[in-house]
Order: sequence, then structure tokens, then C-alpha cells
Amino acid sequence: MSEQFEGVFDKDEDWDGTIILNAHLEAKDDSKAEELHKILKNIQTRANSNEEPGCTTYRVARAGRVFAVFEKYTGAEAIKQHFVSEPFQVLVKSTDDLLVSPPKPLFYKEI
Repeated sequence: MSEQFEGVFDKDEDWDGTIILNAHLEAKDDSKAEELHKILKNIQTRANSNEEPGCTTYRVARAGRVFAVFEKYTGAEAIKQHFVSEPFQVLVKSTDDLLVSPPKPLFYKEI
């Protein structure tokens, strides 16, 4: 999963300032959804702590096996730090086992 993020912030577009990230994740079955729930909760706990000061919002919503993640960062460097965090790497390593398909996150610059 992390490979799909490589180079996102290296493009010509100006990624200074607040960045919003939105992603949807669908678990393969109900038991995988429970595992995913726990992983996302661990990511959320870290992201909303002082360990990730560049993350100003990390919210997760759930409808059955589908999860929506809404994240807000102070800039590209904060997102890069989030991607290498231990809890996020647990998700990266579990993607093939847990998810129907890899997430396709959308990145937005706040206006």
C-alpha cells in the first residue's frame, strides 16, 4: 500500500499548507473487519496524539465492512511521517490479507 503513495508529493503541484486525505477501505469478511477496526483504532490513537503533531485530525467511520478515513495534516512532511509510523506499517503489511482491494486515497489541498 505504501508504494502507491511514493512520489505523490514529489510532483510539480505545490503541497505546502494543510492537506486533507480521504480513503475508503473494505474488509474481505466480518472477522477481517474486526481486525481492521483494531488496526485503524491504533493508527487513530497515535495520529491524534503528540507523537504525530502534524496530524490535526484523524477520524474513522464504519458501515459494516466498509471504513472511511478522514485525515488532516499540516503539510506533506507530516503525512510522510505518518506513513512510516509503526501503526500505519501494520496496516500496510495486512492489506492483502484484510482488504478486498488496496485503498485509493485521495489527497486534497485545503482552500
